Amino acid sequence: MKRRIQDEETLEHPRKQLRLGANTQNDAVGLTEALDFTALSSAQEIPIRFDEIAKLLMFGHVIHLHTPGSPPKDIEYEILELEFYLYKPGFHADPFTHRAAEQRRGGRWYFHRTPTASGVSTSSYRGGSRKGMDLTFGSSATSLPPSVSGEDLDSTRGGILFRTIRRLKDKKVVSGPSRLVDEILAQSGAQSISELVQSKWENDTFALSSAVPSSRPSLRIIPRNNLSKTANPFRCPRIGLDLSHRSTKNSPCDPRVTFVCKPYRYITNPELLTSNGRPQTFVGVYDRLSESTGVSTAKLAKAIANVTGIKEKTVLGYIESLGLGLEGERSLDKFIRTKTRSVADYLTMVGALRRQSSSVIAVESESEAE
Repeated sequence: MKRRIQDEETLEHPRKQLRLGANTQNDAVGLTEALDFTALSSAQEIPIRFDEIAKLLMFGHVIHLHTPGSPPKDIEYEILELEFYLYKPGFHADPFTHRAAEQRRGGRWYFHRTPTASGVSTSSYRGGSRKGMDLTFGSSATSLPPSVSGEDLDSTRGGILFRTIRRLKDKKVVSGPSRLVDEILAQSGAQSISELVQSKWENDTFALSSAVPSSRPSLRIIPRNNLSKTANPFRCPRIGLDLSHRSTKNSPCDPRVTFVCKPYRYITNPELLTSNGRPQTFVGVYDRLSESTGVSTAKLAKAIANVTGIKEKTVLGYIESLGLGLEGERSLDKFIRTKTRSVADYLTMVGALRRQSSSVIAVESESEAE
């Protein structure tokens, strides 16, 4: 399978290829407004807004953790990896969104809760390696707590899952949703999420206030001081999703088929994210570097290896697996209601999905022409 690119020199130093943009708006008002999706009226607007929010969070803001004491402790983290999950009735019904009650208000911290068999979240938080922390979005961001009564159960709900952060002071990388929560708990002096939220934070989960309380621990997203021109983050499929749910059908209209490989994961430093999500990272970097034309598979593999830190031989295997699906040697049927258990199978599924999507677009174009 051949892939081409115009400037072969950029393959030796792929980061030169990333486009630099203007300074990101770095005030709290800009982020608050961006998190409000109530005025959006089409599916096409969603990824554009995701891009905007990702840049605001990753390049214009930091997570600020405050713990009172003598002396007090203040730690800032930059965000290296995050994922978007949004359920907006009518045109963005992402079935992988938790849709928890706490996600009905934007701009708040939401710690993942244990779901029941029906998919409804319980009052208990996930523990062990299943922990996770989101910034809620979709509805207007307000410091007022969400109301339990009088709300449409099918209302807009969204969560931005923070997967990897880096302490600015010592550059320590904390990767993985559960490890990230462990870091927040440890630095806040809490033994559990319940203790953190109820006792330490006094149930104040609002994340966007610039006023940091001095008398109790807090976690806030605040503007970054040393903002500069930055490259666009890579956009990748989200981690841990497949088509194994028993309700999944092999149809372009099936919501799981539609959303399973959406590029809603954003990363800034692929070479640091080596423990989880390597195939998804590969897909995002592959898409970025194969946008141009004129290069062989071998040179493309070398470029991807340089950016991601994945061994070149492994990258070649990834390209081959993706090609099995893209070229129709494996159909999507193989992955419907089946757990994806290997990297090769996952990448072949991605290729098969892309092939099927291209076929649907081609048929629709022919129909419109008639």
